Amino acid sequence: MSPRAVSGITNRSLRGPDDGLLGVPDGITQAGYDLARLRRNGLIVRRLHASTYDLTADGLRFALCYTTAHDRVPTPLFAAD
Repeated sequence: MSPRAVSGITNRSLRGPDDGLLGVPDGITQAGYDLARLRRNGLIVRRLHASTYDLTADGLRFALCYTTAHDRVPTPLFAAD
């Protein structure tokens, strides 16, 4: 498990890892929007009196399923090239 999942997710930590994926860095508002959507879908919960979020059981299950699917489908397809 990544250190972010153990220590919690913040707006700042969410902006850092994917800054170069689409060629345009995400702003504060996009990171806040992403956190709100994850929270609304029940994948994260906010800690009391903090701006930090933790994964729920459903969020962890989704992350594991998504990671497994990513490792089994696109990785072998790209390796075949």
